[in-house]
Amino acid sequence: YDRIQQSPHIAALLNHKSRGHERHTLTREPMARKKRNASGTSKRETMTPLNVADKAISSSLASAIITAKNPISDLKRSISRFRLALKERFEQGDPIERLIRSQSDFMDHVLQLCWMRFNWDENSARWHKTRISLIAVGGYGRQELLPHSDIDLLILSERDTLQNHKLNIQSFLTLLWDIGLEVGHSVRSIKDTAAKAKQDVTILTALMDARTLAGDEELLKRMK
Repeated sequence: YDRIQQSPHIAALLNHKSRGHERHTLTREPMARKKRNASGTSKRETMTPLNVADKAISSSLASAIITAKNPISDLKRSISRFRLALKERFEQGDPIERLIRSQSDFMDHVLQLCWMRFNWDENSARWHKTRISLIAVGGYGRQELLPHSDIDLLILSERDTLQNHKLNIQSFLTLLWDIGLEVGHSVRSIKDTAAKAKQDVTILTALMDARTLAGDEELLKRMK
């Protein structure tokens, strides 16, 4: 209980009724902690983010989503199971850094499954492709995702052909809202994203830790 009171980031793990959208600042290296060896010097201990229970929830979710005509109930049920498991892991003393990373990894899986439900016509076999990718940005890009934090996403298009993907983008975002996710999103082409990043330091900062969740990773590389 004392450990709960001492940490400024813990209340969100226990208060599932909270709907706040405050931004939290964390360390830039959440997945490593220092451990003293026999000689007294410190070394880095790498932590595996997902435990067996998390993987079981993710696996059952993937099986359900592949066959479901309407995946909303399965997605909401799995998210609820995961949050309960995360709360139990916290109460058992799991390191906070590991819990935050687990939250991010599980949400990666949910978003990838949702994205894969749509047929993205990217003209991949042609020279003039219209590829599109789903990108995590900001704190989520750093894999630092607290419960009830916004999930910051960039839907990145190779060209100024977003109209080709308009219906899929709308349906994808609607699905995320239907399953209760708090999503902050932008939809831009590579050219537009690069231009806006030069004009707005907040956009530039959010892109510094961007990573590809789904789609061709080349788009993010070209944008950077």
